[in-house]
Amino acid sequence: MNMEISEALTISPGRPDKPTTMEIIDDPSALTWDRVLPRLQEQAASGRTIVATNGHFVMFHPGHSAELELARAVGAGSRSDHNDDGVVLLVVVNSDAQTKAKDPVKGAAQPAVQRAQTVHDNRHVDYVVISEAPQGDSSVITDFQKLADSGLIGPGFVYVKGGDYDMGENIPPEAQLVQERGGSFALVDRVGGFSTSSQVLRMLEVVRQTSS
Repeated sequence: MNMEISEALTISPGRPDKPTTMEIIDDPSALTWDRVLPRLQEQAASGRTIVATNGHFVMFHPGHSAELELARAVGAGSRSDHNDDGVVLLVVVNSDAQTKAKDPVKGAAQPAVQRAQTVHDNRHVDYVVISEAPQGDSSVITDFQKLADSGLIGPGFVYVKGGDYDMGENIPPEAQLVQERGGSFALVDRVGGFSTSSQVLRMLEVVRQTSS
């Protein structure tokens, strides 16, 4: 990690306020676009860079946190002042239907609201929304369209994804939308040594051993 990125990782008290853990537990509607979009618009109007990423985040682990840290650093590095204060990190958490469609086991492990609450509590994250994609849509293009329609996608917007994609034809549809609206799309390497699948397999093995 170069010096610019390293310096960008310093978390400052100038970050926007976000709901407490108990507020989220008591009122999960705080994880909806209706609640989050107005706050993002306020932050964008104040000159902050909106950085967005998304994922399933089943059984949140240090690899997830490291990728969120890198996403935030990409946003800070895109600013002329490299100031973390000027970055707002938004995470779109895939819905229950999307996670179950991708992997029924992982989909059964944690409901979306719990996954979103855990991501919300991460120190690198400012806002979290549970995807409102229609049934059968595995992408988050519907969610990013809401961002675009609210005027949030433009030169001050950065979309960051992990290393499952490339900069060629294999980019998600929401990345194409971001680029068409003047925003930036960036890839970060996945952090090795951590895997939700391996955690699930270890748990299943423990269950098998204890029940045999």
